[in-house]
Amino acid sequence: MQYIDRSKACDPLDLKLYSMNDLQKQKLAMWEKKLIENEKALAEAMKRKGEAAQMGDLSENAAYKMAIEDIEMGYARTNEITKIIENIKADN
Repeated sequence: MQYIDRSKACDPLDLKLYSMNDLQKQKLAMWEKKLIENEKALAEAMKRKGEAAQMGDLSENAAYKMAIEDIEMGYARTNEITKIIENIKADN
């Protein structure tokens, strides 16, 4: 039988903290990716808004109104994702 020196063994709590840090890194990477995707979608919505504005009467332009709604949702998502990222960074 092999003797295990317990004084050199890892504390299970240390392993748990190590795993949490890895999990936080994965979460951070995931949310940063979502932020980039959201910024691309926001840029596309702004482009659609510009194209729709060139069509004429904005009061009856459904494409323009939809683009405005997409932009507003994009900004709201950006704010939420940014808060999540800040919270993850603050936990480290």
